[in-house]
Amino acid sequence: AGEIIPRIMSSEGGDKEIDIPCDCPSCGSDLEFDDTYLVCVNDECPAKRAKLISHFFSALGVKGFGIKTSEKFDFSPAEIVKLPYETYCSIIGSTVGKKLFDQVSSLQSGVAQEDLLYAMCIPSVGKNTAKNLPPVAEWPQAITDSMLGEATKAKILLWYSTVFEDLWSGKWPLPIKQITKATITKATGIKVCV
Repeated sequence: AGEIIPRIMSSEGGDKEIDIPCDCPSCGSDLEFDDTYLVCVNDECPAKRAKLISHFFSALGVKGFGIKTSEKFDFSPAEIVKLPYETYCSIIGSTVGKKLFDQVSSLQSGVAQEDLLYAMCIPSVGKNTAKNLPPVAEWPQAITDSMLGEATKAKILLWYSTVFEDLWSGKWPLPIKQITKATITKATGIKVCV
């Protein structure tokens, strides 16, 4: 469509209709449509938890938390960042456990707010939106007062009052680095050719 995004114009062969599944293949709970996505309604679904863990750590630059590894951790990401070294080793073995523990421990020095917000799977918050959100210390009022679209504000505020409280215990799981804005100084004697 518009020579950019592909779209199916027609299909040939096979007129068998595909039944839309009703049950989650991972936990057996009901599936419901959330806008255009078919999602499991079970917040404790092992597949949803593994995907959240994998996305959270991948977004923060931690390598090794693929889906299969994430399935072995029966904890939320907020709990995983607090696990002792011995627990990593007992779950995944000493070699991989040490690597994961070291990477996750390095996050304790702080992460950029936009990286953390993107990692936490907030609805309507991708990498670009995360860069433009107000400081989390000023939430929820700063979200309400922001220039975001009304639908985005509503989704973030709903997440903040429900998922943030339930899944993340109302606390940011990692310290947020305060990034100071660079000051612009006048460059003299420099010529630039573009």
